[in-house]
Amino acid sequence: MTLNEREAFWLEQLPIFKENYICLAQLDAVEFNNETGNFDALTADAIGFDLDDILEAYHSVNTGWAMWLRAKSLEKAKAQAVPEWISVEDEEPPLDEMVLICWSDSPDVQPEMDYMACDEDLNHIWVNFESDPPTHWMLFHKVPSNKESQK
Repeated sequence: MTLNEREAFWLEQLPIFKENYICLAQLDAVEFNNETGNFDALTADAIGFDLDDILEAYHSVNTGWAMWLRAKSLEKAKAQAVPEWISVEDEEPPLDEMVLICWSDSPDVQPEMDYMACDEDLNHIWVNFESDPPTHWMLFHKVPSNKESQK
């Protein structure tokens, strides 16, 4: 990630972080530094906090900010990751959503499309392959929008 991308990410995430930060009073004891991407402590006489409160706010807010950025980075990476086959034993696909399916005992067979639904007894079934249920499934890739394809 380039410095410009990192700074843009900080600017995108900063207001959301501040809105969701649990101890809003601590945000009054620190100030975001656009050059370092962290929060700097303000002086005690400038804001009326004692030194212990400022240090606690400094460490708490920066720890929360680092954890926030890490979680958001992982979310972003996961969203861009190449999809993988998921075993139906580990997780079933969302109901009534078309997915790719395959069979581990027939790796040379081209993947098919199908979806799970509920039968009259509320059992989850594969609509088109009930008698030969697949072993793995995968969500479809996200279709690019015009804006994404022009980049």
